[in-house]
Order: sequence, then structure tokens, then C-alpha cells
Amino acid sequence: MRLFISIDLPQKELNYLKNIQNQLCIGKFFEGRLTKKEQLHITIKFIDQIEEKNISAIQNLLELISFEPFKICLGNLEVIVKDKQVRLIWITVLSKQLALLVQQIENILEPFVAIESRSYTGHITLARVTAVKDRQQLITHLNAIDIDSNICFITNEFNLKQSVLFQEGSEYHIIETFPLMVKKEE
Repeated sequence: MRLFISIDLPQKELNYLKNIQNQLCIGKFFEGRLTKKEQLHITIKFIDQIEEKNISAIQNLLELISFEPFKICLGNLEVIVKDKQVRLIWITVLSKQLALLVQQIENILEPFVAIESRSYTGHITLARVTAVKDRQQLITHLNAIDIDSNICFITNEFNLKQSVLFQEGSEYHIIETFPLMVKKEE
């Protein structure tokens, strides 16, 4: 089973990001697929393939996470390049607490998932790119899109999700939601 851990976005922020996606499409500087509004999220940890027998152990470990709700703000639009080709357009998210939560989750899941060697960049994938007509025009267009840095929200939970791959894209299913709160000592 293909799993990941994420933070879902409130409706107001989803609507704002859908508007940004609409602006991305003006000028048709790239070909690809926009992330569906209901699938926009912040990935905390991509777990990948896990045997079903291990899912309950992962859930039990995630229940041990002790973390208070925290604020996340939208950052900048960025392109992600792989093999000299633009592959993703995403918006960064800003939160010192998010990086600390990621670290706590990585540490607790280490028996099942390797800790990332690269530093964590919180983001929301807006589009998967298959072709770019003119890379410089695309970047100029992205830089012209005004991102409101006052768009922030408080997150009070994270989700363990299953990702099911289809030819037309992925489908996500929540396995369990974990509230953010400081666990009381027993």
C-alpha cells in the first residue's frame, strides 16, 4: 500500500489556491495537469510502499506524536526542475513548527521509513508539468502572480493517507486523522 502523511488545507485556502492555479493557466506557458482542488495538501512525509500488516504499527507510532497546533503561511511560487526539465509548480509554505513536526514524525517512523537526507521544504504542488514552451516566459509569468503573504491558517491535525495510482492521476484516501495536541504524561 502506497502511503504518505499530509496536512489538509481549510476551504478558504483551497479556494485561494484554485484561483492561483487559474492564473497559472493564463498564457498557456506549460502543458501538464493541475492538482485537483480536493487533493491540494502539504506533504509531511512520503512513506511509499508499506505492507498492510505494518499499517497498524505506523498508526500506533503516529498516535505518540505530541505537538501543539501551529500556524502555516503561504510562501512563493517555484518551479522544480529534474533532468533540466520543469516538472512541478508548487507554492512553498512557511512555518518553523512544520519542520519540527516533520522531524518528530521522521524520527518516530524510522523503523519503517528512512530519514530523508535532504532538508525538508514544505510546499503544496499546484501542477505537474509535462512540457514547457518557453521556460523564461513561464518563470516571468509565475513571478508576476501576486501571492498574498497574509494567507495563513492554523493546523490542528495531520493525516495518514493512501495514494492509489491511476493513469489519469492519483486518488487519495484518509486512513486516519491525528489531532495535534500535547500528550499528557501518564
